[in-house]
Amino acid sequence: ISLEGEVLGDSDVDSSGIPAIENHRERPEVLEALTRGQGTSVRYSHTLGQRMMYVALPFHRQGRPAGVLRAALPLAQVDQAITHLRMLLLGASLLALTLAGLVSTLATRRISLTLRRLARTAGRMVEGELGERARTPGHDEIATLGKSLDRLADSLSTALTQLKAERDLLGGILADMQEGVLVLDRDSRLVHANPALRAMLLLDSECLGKSLIEVIRNGELVELLERARASASPAQGEVELAGLKPRRLMVQASHLRGEPGDL
Repeated sequence: ISLEGEVLGDSDVDSSGIPAIENHRERPEVLEALTRGQGTSVRYSHTLGQRMMYVALPFHRQGRPAGVLRAALPLAQVDQAITHLRMLLLGASLLALTLAGLVSTLATRRISLTLRRLARTAGRMVEGELGERARTPGHDEIATLGKSLDRLADSLSTALTQLKAERDLLGGILADMQEGVLVLDRDSRLVHANPALRAMLLLDSECLGKSLIEVIRNGELVELLERARASASPAQGEVELAGLKPRRLMVQASHLRGEPGDL
């Protein structure tokens, strides 16, 4: 292309057709090449009926600019490559989403199964099976929860063993005592009566849970116990027991420590 925009030659046009080509002086790439030393443009060619990429460079004769050399490349192949790349990216994205969904589903199912197993273990512990353990492997939050549950079961098992030992020891002491021991709750119902007391008052083994008035027919004893309940200080006195073997009992009643209303 000359400096005036006249097409001097075209690789796709015979020499006889060159004069018929319109002037290229106003082409963007030609103007840019003449002003900046290089020009590029991407546009639709009405002559060729497709999108083209143009690159133009000036050429010189005897050290002076003599015109512009322009190369054109159809973008059909580029568009096909871009379309193919987009399809690859779309396919890769769909595959990645599918794999992510599968992994997420498997992870969720694993977590759900582990949590259900922990819930079953906790349920059995609540029912008294303190020898049950979760034994959850790993180091994540669920594994930490399982290990905490196991430590809790160990602590409860130890505490329960100690409580049973203390209960058995206390029960043995109360059973061997010659003195009678009676424990009432705040509703005046019998909570405990050791063998010595049941023998003194002629009570059967089914007396526990019954009211004081229902079980004990001795007015003096009932009055003394009620006096102790109404007062913050212990109450004591002598009680006469009638029957085949009349006896007099020294009775002392006081509130249980830390349990208001219990005697």
